[in-house]
Amino acid sequence: MQSNADHKRGTGRNKTAGVLLAAALIIIAAVIFTVICNRFMFSLAHVSGTGMEPNVGPDEIWLIDRTFDEIDRGDVVVFHSGGDGEASVSRVIAVGGDSVYIDMQSGRLYLNGEAAEESYAHVEAGGASEYMTNLASEGYSKDSPLVIPDGYIFVMGDNRINSRDSREFGPVSETSVFGVLIKKLK
Repeated sequence: MQSNADHKRGTGRNKTAGVLLAAALIIIAAVIFTVICNRFMFSLAHVSGTGMEPNVGPDEIWLIDRTFDEIDRGDVVVFHSGGDGEASVSRVIAVGGDSVYIDMQSGRLYLNGEAAEESYAHVEAGGASEYMTNLASEGYSKDSPLVIPDGYIFVMGDNRINSRDSREFGPVSETSVFGVLIKKLK
């Protein structure tokens, strides 16, 4: 027969085991929730370049929304920018069906035939790059602008003089976009 003291020790061990099991289950649930949120809902983006200054600066950390339904002009998106798994952050300037013309001399942007108001952008003359220069040799002009194909977007950094964007590599497939910046955390 078990003594009263032995019974109390057994009950204490059962209580400790129950608390440890509950704590382990809570930790496992938190890890699963974090992985699901990070993969499918929200994530963090650490910005390393200066292409989006002054609105998004280097060494800032941003919360990105992975649940976006559509991509709109003006959204700041995170997308896969090459085969090396690298990601880039840029502003959506045009979406499928839009026409884009960038004046090679002034750097001025024309969207669907109208001069675009870009209060967020730091624009300087001579903002052309390889892609735009190649287009110019093919007859690209204000009267013959680039038309963005459906399923693609045209992105540019806000710091136009120091940004790798669609002026260099052309329109970006919407399928390469995996997030929209929503809140600066640091």
